[in-house]
Amino acid sequence: MLSFNFIQAQTYKIQGKLVDEHQVPIELAQIVFSATSTAKPFTTQTAKNGNFLIHLPALSYKVQIFFMGSLLKEDQITVLSQTDLGVITTNKTVMLDSVVVRHQGNVLEQKIDRIVFNVEKSIAAQGMDLTEALTYAPMVQVGESNISIVGRNGAAVMINDRLVNLSGSALINYLKTLRSDNIAKIEVITTPPAKYDAQGNGGLINIVTKKNTNLGWSGAAGSNYTRRSNNGFGNNLTLNYQGEKTSITTSLRQNDSRSFSSGYSNLLATESLLTSYGTNAHSQTWGGSLTIDHALNKRANIGLVLDYVYADADRKKNTELDYLLSNKLDSMMHTDATEKAKTPTFIASAYYDLKLDSTGKKLSILGNYLTTNPKSITDFETNNRTNGNNYVINTDNALNYHIYTGQLDFSLPYQWGFLETGTKYTRFSNNSGLQYFNVVDDGYILALEKSNDFQYNEDNIALYLSASRNIAKLWSAKVGLRYEYTFLKGYSPTLHETNKNNYGNLFPTVYISYKPNPKNTYSLNYSRRINRPSFGQLNPFRSYANPYTYFVGNPELAPSYTDNLDLGYSFNNKFNIFLTARQWKNGNAYLATFEDGYQVNKQENYIDQKSLGGYLYYANRFFKFWNTSSSISLSYMASTTKIEEAVGLKGFNTYFNSNNTFLLNKKQTLSLLANYTHFFGNKSGNIENLSNANFTFGGRAAFLNRSLNLTAFVADIFKQDYSRGKGVYQNYEQTYRNYIDVRRFVISASYSFGNKKVKSINKDTKFSDKSRID
Repeated sequence: MLSFNFIQAQTYKIQGKLVDEHQVPIELAQIVFSATSTAKPFTTQTAKNGNFLIHLPALSYKVQIFFMGSLLKEDQITVLSQTDLGVITTNKTVMLDSVVVRHQGNVLEQKIDRIVFNVEKSIAAQGMDLTEALTYAPMVQVGESNISIVGRNGAAVMINDRLVNLSGSALINYLKTLRSDNIAKIEVITTPPAKYDAQGNGGLINIVTKKNTNLGWSGAAGSNYTRRSNNGFGNNLTLNYQGEKTSITTSLRQNDSRSFSSGYSNLLATESLLTSYGTNAHSQTWGGSLTIDHALNKRANIGLVLDYVYADADRKKNTELDYLLSNKLDSMMHTDATEKAKTPTFIASAYYDLKLDSTGKKLSILGNYLTTNPKSITDFETNNRTNGNNYVINTDNALNYHIYTGQLDFSLPYQWGFLETGTKYTRFSNNSGLQYFNVVDDGYILALEKSNDFQYNEDNIALYLSASRNIAKLWSAKVGLRYEYTFLKGYSPTLHETNKNNYGNLFPTVYISYKPNPKNTYSLNYSRRINRPSFGQLNPFRSYANPYTYFVGNPELAPSYTDNLDLGYSFNNKFNIFLTARQWKNGNAYLATFEDGYQVNKQENYIDQKSLGGYLYYANRFFKFWNTSSSISLSYMASTTKIEEAVGLKGFNTYFNSNNTFLLNKKQTLSLLANYTHFFGNKSGNIENLSNANFTFGGRAAFLNRSLNLTAFVADIFKQDYSRGKGVYQNYEQTYRNYIDVRRFVISASYSFGNKKVKSINKDTKFSDKSRID
């Protein structure tokens, strides 16, 4: 009995600090700890510096934080030992030791030119890598090799306004090395302001990391294992240092991936080519980055960002080809292809930031440089099963890209509003060569008519001006105008052809927002965008899929333009709906034709398209353990074509997505996830894409005060995530189906060490031009 009374009387010191969203201490806030509904609660108040201290017996308590009679936070905690809760910020989540103080806050925010998904306020998006966290953001779709915004093409990804200079699977692999625990919010920018390049209509996704105000060092290491048809794995290591004046972040990453894909592509007409294939691919990636930021004084900062990645890929592809004339089999062929590709990429960025005065006016100077030199060698060995002939061809493809940019930006806050202005210069340079050899008796004979060289240079000059202000407290507006002028020249020594083109365009942006009360927000925005062709689309090279099918660019390809109009409504930051209108003019795509027994896929400007649609997003928490975010988009697209062979299609585009997290314990360290997406198909241009789906199920666990995180899941359980459809032409049809090993089992582990309050540094280098390397 004496022992029991001693245990009951023992108390533990609980302390912490309370601040608001601007990190200002909150004085005289009342903190109430209630053990039961009938017992007298324990109370304390915060001091002038926001600190509080109380001694409590070892029990479970309901915690309520009041200020000026208003309840700021409420949840359950368990006291088992002396605990320092650290800094508790209003509208933020704090998880320390065995004590959990939680306030859901607003996971979503509707701002004038973007939607903000507050990762640190989302229970569902904790303890995972960044690609997983992105799936919980509204309007964002994460695929195997791309990230996009619903209703648009592939989106560009930025970290703290700095473009991530990677694309495709390399981008996905890089984002997997980042943890959601270090992310403050994800900004989805469907119509980028005038400050950003007018290139592309895919929108921007900006990842904002938590601010770093703590000295010291930290790090994180992670590994993952992926089982598809074959095994794959990846590793990453990041180290961060924050000094009085200098911050350094360095990272190493490695990925080894093996996959199998299969499918068919049939061109059906009087003269038909039926193609089925299977591909085994093995890709390895190594990379590293270094970011250094140094404060010259209280007003000026300089910095350097370096990134290097080396990709090595081996592919083995077998293809069956049946050639038909008037629906009768003419010949049967089998091709074995072996490709070896190597791609080194180096990026360097340097910047200088200067605060012009105490009101926040700032000057930023930025320079970027990128160089990459992709090389691939492919051997085709074809057996004609009809006549028994064998022949071998070899293609040697080498590309050499250089991109230079210089940028000057002014940020100018005034009492009447906020002004941004600046200029940018970009230089593209590309020298490429393709050699096509017929291999006879182990001798290589160059086929000049199928080989090619291409030289391309492009200069872009841009000026922009943007202004925003609040009007009568309930209204806010932002307008911008960007002007871009382009000089380009393409030269083919093989064809003795030179293509030149100079053109300039204005790109306006308008945003209007009305917020009559905290729960309701209305928005309206308009933007005009340009889609300049990538280098690969301009290059007249023949890229062979097999000896009878090739893709070719078009040096005369012109840019396309898109006008976007969006009307939005947000209720209580949980329910969002958008009505959209799009007009795409002079759009380009591949056009499939037969030429001299070859299936030729050539880029052409031949599509005009209009679309009307809506998007609905809902996020909420049910029963304290179930967090859900679901969305559905529906649009009607009508296309017309400028080329007689292609048939413009009309139809609906529908997409549904639901992400669900189920918490299994009060500490929220164990959870299950169940995510489902369903694409119902669409008709765009002359292409009809059919439906597909993906169901993913798994779980997460956190240990060692959330320093160690484990995740395991199975994606595409029912093997429904494949692409299929058809291209519709006046006198023929092209059908296709492709599956790229999406179904997989993944288990990953990450461990963070050092001072967790020291975050990685990232800097705005706005290097969006890299996306045009294709």
